[in-house]
Amino acid sequence: MRALMEGAGQEGPVLVIACGDKKIGGRGPHRVRDIYKGPLWSSYRKWRRDHGYGDDEDLPIPVYVLSAKHLLMPDSERIPHYDKKLTASELPRYIPALRQSLRKHGVEGRDIVYAGPRPLYLEALEATGSNVTRLSGKGWGGMRKELKAWLDREVGNG
Repeated sequence: MRALMEGAGQEGPVLVIACGDKKIGGRGPHRVRDIYKGPLWSSYRKWRRDHGYGDDEDLPIPVYVLSAKHLLMPDSERIPHYDKKLTASELPRYIPALRQSLRKHGVEGRDIVYAGPRPLYLEALEATGSNVTRLSGKGWGGMRKELKAWLDREVGNG
């Protein structure tokens, strides 16, 4: 079992993974990192297992979901099942709410690494003034490979 170092992740980058349409069934609540069935979340869970992280262990870097309904949520939070998609017409209200969510979670002013195909979420993150780097591998396979390589580099592959 890994123990988190006190203050770990307070200065470095944070990983933000886009939510997904496909979710596990049931009303929940379910842990954020378990609810989404898409390829990036599946790859993230596999990376965690392959590197010895238990279900209740956080990585030494913060990992969040960016969701139309819940905004920014730590991957360890539990949320009920929901079905909401962000639309372009909602951006004017979503961006200020996202800015508040970034502040609430201590992410404001930190480098954000964004993994996901959803351009509206990327646009919203950038509109908050955040320094955002997108993992942009070609297709799902490329994005999954880039996510794994980033986690290996930032968290470690041992």
